[in-house]
Amino acid sequence: ATTLIAADQWRKARANYQLAEKQKGDVELARQETFKWATNESKAKEEAARRAEEAEKAKEEAAKRADEADNARQEAENARGQLRDALKKAEDRAREAERARKTDQLSREAFRLSRRPESQQDAITQFDSAINVYKETGDRDAQADSYLNQGQVYKDMGEVERAEDAFNKALQLYRHTPADPQKQASTLNNIGVIYSSAGSADPVTGEANQEALATAKTKFYSALTMYRALKDTFG
Repeated sequence: ATTLIAADQWRKARANYQLAEKQKGDVELARQETFKWATNESKAKEEAARRAEEAEKAKEEAAKRADEADNARQEAENARGQLRDALKKAEDRAREAERARKTDQLSREAFRLSRRPESQQDAITQFDSAINVYKETGDRDAQADSYLNQGQVYKDMGEVERAEDAFNKALQLYRHTPADPQKQASTLNNIGVIYSSAGSADPVTGEANQEALATAKTKFYSALTMYRALKDTFG
């Protein structure tokens, strides 16, 4: 009976031992599996972190390229704007050049017409056209010169009041900044000549117009003062 009991206990111990060994193997297997999963999870996390970093870099690169594209677009827009401005300036200059050419033709034609008494009125009209163009373009000197020339034609035609008006318009333009004292003096001298002629002795009465002569003296003296200041001995 003791032997049977011992044998039964041995079998149970053997079975327990085998079960323990099996459980030990299962635990080891579970440990290895757990380690494997932990390793895989760590690698996955590292991979996820790496991809997140790459995604962030890609995002930054995309933002950088978007900024570069926006800058390039802005530069292209600026370049188009500059090109439009350049084209507009070129067109404006071309129009100004054409207008200047036509105005010069008007002036030359006016001078040509002013030489013949029968076409002096046409010369006045041509000078009016030139004056209007010079006024639009802002060419003050050319405008004043045209008034001066127009006044000379009026004087030759015997239209004293119109001649004086044209000379005075030229004088006012010559006084604008920057002033031109030389041409101011010349214009004053021309106005003095008008009044000097108007003050000449009347063929019938033999009397001179003292008021006109006094005005002529004033204009001549003003011109003389300016010529002296400019040290213009000819003037």
